[in-house]
Amino acid sequence: QESALLSCAETAVEEVSESNDDEEDSLVDEDDMKNPQGVYLLSSSRDRDAFSSPPAFQRGFVQRVLFQENTNPGFAFGMDLSLRGALACTFCSLGYWAPCMMWMNSYGWSMQYAAVIVCFTLYKSAGSTWSLACSGFVGTAIAVVNAIIMFRYYPAGVEDGGKEAGIFGGINFVLFAAVILWYNFPTNARMFALSWQAYFTMCFLNPTNKVIFSKGVRDVNLYGAATGPLMGTVIGIVLSILCNLLPQALGFGVMSALATAQEIALDVAWKEGAFWNKMVAAIATPCHTLELKAFSAELAAIMSRARKIDSALAESWWECGDLGRCGRMRAYLAALKSSWEMQHIALQQAFMAVQLAQEDSSTLGQACSFDLMPALQRLARHAGILEQAVVRAAVSGNIDQETQARIHSAMDACDTCQRQLAAV
Repeated sequence: QESALLSCAETAVEEVSESNDDEEDSLVDEDDMKNPQGVYLLSSSRDRDAFSSPPAFQRGFVQRVLFQENTNPGFAFGMDLSLRGALACTFCSLGYWAPCMMWMNSYGWSMQYAAVIVCFTLYKSAGSTWSLACSGFVGTAIAVVNAIIMFRYYPAGVEDGGKEAGIFGGINFVLFAAVILWYNFPTNARMFALSWQAYFTMCFLNPTNKVIFSKGVRDVNLYGAATGPLMGTVIGIVLSILCNLLPQALGFGVMSALATAQEIALDVAWKEGAFWNKMVAAIATPCHTLELKAFSAELAAIMSRARKIDSALAESWWECGDLGRCGRMRAYLAALKSSWEMQHIALQQAFMAVQLAQEDSSTLGQACSFDLMPALQRLARHAGILEQAVVRAAVSGNIDQETQARIHSAMDACDTCQRQLAAV
């Protein structure tokens, strides 16, 4: 899983690196960027395309070709996930209609229950799937252990224990449910624990019960009604995890929360850089009300996209455990996320400046056009380069000398632009 994540990260960094290299090459001399009025323009030379192409991310054959990811990414991702789950459920069904595979249901567990576990466990990333798998197993294991304890003291339930066994079973269920609901168990664990315990308690309280249970830890029956579901849970968990890790050689892409966080970071960095340039250009040019509304919607979309990195980073812990290079990637991205709050405040202030310039174009707009505009445009361009360089370093999990030099160069350029603005 770690090697797959590293491959995905390196691919994303290389693709964005080519775009950013073109962007840095586009920094031409200032004299070549002036129009007759002395206003600096981003439309000169190769700066015109500096932020025109968003970062591209690698997708598997299934999403890219079969489900046309370029037309509807959400649909393609959902169909990819559904196909993985269908493959797992198809494997579970082999024990019922393929004679050579019917042995799978002859060892005390049921493959149909394994399919149920797949439906409740398989999710959008390896991290979320592993989290649901652990909580589902814990919930089932708690109920199984409690059932073994119940039948340890009363092997036949109320059939032999009578009224005393009935009172014991009722109190046991009430206490079990209270503990599960009182403590902060995950919802998935609570669901499996309470559902299985309800079944075990009904069997315990049924005088005509014929279901076999293990009679204690020294008499565990693999064919028992308690241990069978536990084995089915394990099989379903393994199938769910394997569905998330299907190899790219079969046409499936990497379904990873860490890879999702990397894509969000690269995408947001590019969009924020492009938005800065749009805001600076809009200060000195007339904008209609619809254009301002479009800017507002674009800013809201950027901020919404950036907030999605929180859940992706939380789920990515289950994939790497904060160990190795993937752990460094996660730590860098978490540190980067905290700085986005200030960035978003600055973006909102830039949008307010645009609105103010449009309302009073005779004064502020003219001042920006002839005094502040050159330094503002250079600052916006270098700030976009700086943010993308920092994000690329965080995504790769490795800050080499070349990356450090690029970051420091962009920082120096931003400082120079800020001093020029202060001097105006």
